[in-house]
Amino acid sequence: MRIRTFRGSNLQDALAKVKAELGAEAVLLSSRQLSPREAKGGPRHEVTVAVEGQQALPTGSAGEYDERVVLEQVQKDVAHIRAMLTVAAAKETVPLLVQADSGLRLFFERLLRAGVEDQLALELITRLLRRLGEEPTPEEIRRGLVGLLKEALVTAPEPNGGQFRWALVGPTGVGKTTTLAKLAARFALKEGRSVGLITVDTYRLAATDQLKAYARLMGLELSVAFNRDELRQALRDNQDKEVILLDTAGRSQNHLLNMNELKLLLREVEGLKRWLVMPATTKDRDMAAACKRFMEVGLDGLIFTKLDETDSYGCLINQILRFHLPVAYLTAGQRVPEDIEPASTERLLRLVVGDGLQ
Repeated sequence: MRIRTFRGSNLQDALAKVKAELGAEAVLLSSRQLSPREAKGGPRHEVTVAVEGQQALPTGSAGEYDERVVLEQVQKDVAHIRAMLTVAAAKETVPLLVQADSGLRLFFERLLRAGVEDQLALELITRLLRRLGEEPTPEEIRRGLVGLLKEALVTAPEPNGGQFRWALVGPTGVGKTTTLAKLAARFALKEGRSVGLITVDTYRLAATDQLKAYARLMGLELSVAFNRDELRQALRDNQDKEVILLDTAGRSQNHLLNMNELKLLLREVEGLKRWLVMPATTKDRDMAAACKRFMEVGLDGLIFTKLDETDSYGCLINQILRFHLPVAYLTAGQRVPEDIEPASTERLLRLVVGDGLQ
């Protein structure tokens, strides 16, 4: 199968071009009206068609597409349908404006394609409309949306001196131990700080062994605490360190007893900041449930891992918008300490809308 697009002054004109070149065998996939910016002074109606068979198109022709382009087109069409359904279901006057303005509609669909939840995307557009004039230009819409997203995508500042104590919390298998090692290497090797490592993840021997190996390579000592008394002693042993990093066992957000146990354990550490570690590969619903439950232990922000294992980052943005938690770090890959970076608003913006909107 090959996919091609044709443009005409209207639908009938575009379909006539399809029939003239490909005959009656072409299957219509989608039809849409282009914005003036997309059309660039040319025909404003575009249709996408599929043609069966390997010989339907000349090799190397400008209209030939591969499976990746087919998938992208399907994703655009699904986003368009979702956008229209969301607009139709909403009762406010805002959806009518979204439907009437091609610029707003395209940006709304773009947020949906990125994986932003329908209602959250609609709330962003609603806030945007409050800032715009009655007839905003596409450029005004673009600047307004970028500004709005930059305000919403809050990041945590990097520690710039003094002592601090951090704990990484989260469900099992999210990358807490590897992330802790990356942070330890960053603070100890790159910034020259004294670092103390403590683990209370005694449920998984492999995790302790892994962290011991990392600590040995970095010339650091690892304290293992099996209970609250041993944690107090480990904190005393490391009280002169500039940085104390605490690794915790993975806890299911659905297990109330484990969550209460974690809450009591973390109370032992004075001045502790708690960072929820979540992989970008997590389903939006599961990530939201984890964020909601771990908020009970007093979260200070988020660390997102495994960005290299997906190309859809809307669920990350959803949690920031829902829970108003700042993002501290992003990780992608297993290398220590290379595959970690401080979160920035610009980086988060690129993840959700790409480079074209900025």
